[in-house]
Amino acid sequence: MRDDLRRREDGGIFRFKERYGMSTVFITHDLSAAYYLGGNIMVMASGQVVEEGAAETVMREPKHPYTQLLLKSIPSPDPDKRWGETAFASNPAPPGAQMSRNRCLFAERCPHVMPVCWAERPPMYAAGEQRVACHLYQNTAAPAVTAPMVAVTAP
Repeated sequence: MRDDLRRREDGGIFRFKERYGMSTVFITHDLSAAYYLGGNIMVMASGQVVEEGAAETVMREPKHPYTQLLLKSIPSPDPDKRWGETAFASNPAPPGAQMSRNRCLFAERCPHVMPVCWAERPPMYAAGEQRVACHLYQNTAAPAVTAPMVAVTAP
């Protein structure tokens, strides 16, 4: 019930943004609420932005493995559809990489981990309409221009 009340109040955010022409930052673990608010969305893992783009695009075509697993973890309202396995991978860190912050912070749980993930933190790459911090895109996308972003903005 508390979540329902919060969601009803979120409708006030739309009116406030439109009335005053302001951007908002909406921090949530509820992906459906972030999608509902629209605009741009940032996905964070371990305190780092791993994917950014239009809410519609990020939710429909997630690029980062964390975003993909996060979206797969949402149960379907369809009673005939089984809730799929969304277990994260378990990749023990090589010696010396456990405590390093100069690596991909998702490497230990990523199903696509590569040696470079343990050696360096991935920069943000332009991947289609999104920006993604993942070494999977280092050869297919140009490094993205760093620009100020907000978590969720008005459409």
